Amino acid sequence: MSLAHIKRLSLVFIGLALFSLPASADLLLKNIRFWTAPDHTRVVVDASGKPAFAHRVLAHPDRIAVDVASARFQGSTRRISVEDGLVSAIRLNELRSGKAQVVLDLTGSARYQVFTLDPVGEKPERLVIDVFRDAARFPAPGERPEGVRRVVIDAGHGGEDPGAIGLHRLREKDLTLDIARRLGKKIDAIPGFEAVFTRDGDYFISLKNRSRIAREKKGDLFVSIHANSARARSAAGFEIFFLSLSGATDKMARALANKENAADLIGGVSPSTEDEVLSILFDYLQEEGMSRSAVLAEQIYKRFEKDRSINTRNVKQAGFAVLKSMQMPAVLVEVGFLTNRTDAARLKEESYRDRLAGYLADGIREYASRAGGNGRGVRYHIVRSGETAWSIASRYRVPVEDLLKLNDLGRNTVLLVGQKLRIN
Repeated sequence: MSLAHIKRLSLVFIGLALFSLPASADLLLKNIRFWTAPDHTRVVVDASGKPAFAHRVLAHPDRIAVDVASARFQGSTRRISVEDGLVSAIRLNELRSGKAQVVLDLTGSARYQVFTLDPVGEKPERLVIDVFRDAARFPAPGERPEGVRRVVIDAGHGGEDPGAIGLHRLREKDLTLDIARRLGKKIDAIPGFEAVFTRDGDYFISLKNRSRIAREKKGDLFVSIHANSARARSAAGFEIFFLSLSGATDKMARALANKENAADLIGGVSPSTEDEVLSILFDYLQEEGMSRSAVLAEQIYKRFEKDRSINTRNVKQAGFAVLKSMQMPAVLVEVGFLTNRTDAARLKEESYRDRLAGYLADGIREYASRAGGNGRGVRYHIVRSGETAWSIASRYRVPVEDLLKLNDLGRNTVLLVGQKLRIN
């Protein structure tokens, strides 16, 4: 065999060997993090592409192993201590087969799910592992003493979903939790009142589960706390919203609702999670619930309006998902704009956040005092398509003349969809 022939064969074998090697552009796994919630522990891993994975449960000791094909970890493999009573630690292994392995050491057997999330905003492809505490489901509360007013306080965002990030590196999820806790203390200090939380730590809760918690806790009021952001640094001030089924008050309100409703995409809801079928088309929810929400929103707004140093931006309506299916007065407040120099500087101060919590508590107490705790002292109706003053008066069994006079309407006035009418 000639030397040239040997060289040609060598090149062929080298080419075949290179072809059979794993692709050099391995999937890169990085930024491993976890959050502990009352009912589950979540582990999230960022990936440079769509992870292909397999998972299994192992015993003695109990653990979950998730193998990601053709992947490696950024940096050295390591052990991450968790020790939250459910997950002891997270271990990162790189296997000879070219797989990257995430192992969750458990304190005992547990239900779990593994899924991926598509990129959204600045979030890349992600691998998510949820481990559930079966025994830590939200317990049904017992009978409440008559006269107790239970306020459900919802701190927006959390965990994987930071919400708005503004000046001074302020994160919405941190501010909302701080204000929520301060509001809770002030509510508990009011005789006969009790505060409960949808979240009381840095972990993610889906919008659907926030509503579910509020119902299971048998709340009398629901207040969801958020902080805003805008491209225009001049945008500033406090806003309060209640639910609209027929569109937002304005374009900015609609854009804000769309942004807040996208929280599930950022925080990560399993694609296999079944949505609850919760109708919001009942008269009770549309008329009683929304009317009482309007009253609550107005009482809180009036309290903030008294502080002339705060720019108040009126009571508005929008289709916030977290407010839907509530059988109680429910509002969403935006305490300020993290992208505005003045708002951000104020929100950075504990004393200002405490003042905001105080105003919220005052508005809630005033609502309960004026409306007997359920909004029936003063009732409102949100006009729907096809309704007239006569049909609305008939529904509420009030003279149409009284309805028109109370709202400064003429007999031939055309009602607008979404218009708010006072009933009594």
